[in-house]
Amino acid sequence: MNIVPRTPFPMLTPSRQSLLQRLLRRRPRDNAVIEINNLLARADSVRAVRREDVMRICREHRTTLNGALSGRFERIYRDYVAYCLEDRHLSDSELADLAHLQKLLGIAADAAAAIHEYVARQLYRCSVDEALNDGIIDDDEREFLGRLQQELAISGRAAHRILETQTQVRQRPG
Repeated sequence: MNIVPRTPFPMLTPSRQSLLQRLLRRRPRDNAVIEINNLLARADSVRAVRREDVMRICREHRTTLNGALSGRFERIYRDYVAYCLEDRHLSDSELADLAHLQKLLGIAADAAAAIHEYVARQLYRCSVDEALNDGIIDDDEREFLGRLQQELAISGRAAHRILETQTQVRQRPG
């Protein structure tokens, strides 16, 4: 299972206005997410995008970052976390980008922590699967998984559960 997008922010096509929206001179609210994504896609870096630009897009679409579309903004953040962790390491630059993106998108600290934990566990699960391809985990693989667990800040208990679960899945007949 590949959880990492090929590009952090693929260009997306906005939805067309309905007849009623044209008459009322309103834009589709979902397009706010698409326009913010495309703003990030066009930028040289995440930190080059300004909060004012994001807020302008929200105003144009009569929405907020923490309203009905907040889950979609969290998904943009989650996809970027997965993109940054593709190499199974977060550099200082990536950490700075993530902090900026979190502020840009109005992601609460607890939501960002939950997103990081979710992505880290998914990545660790994929790494365990890779290590179990031959049916056993040798010393080198065990050492790698230990370093990865620390790098991703996964608790020992969670790592052990993932390892047990993936081992059991592999041992099931059929």
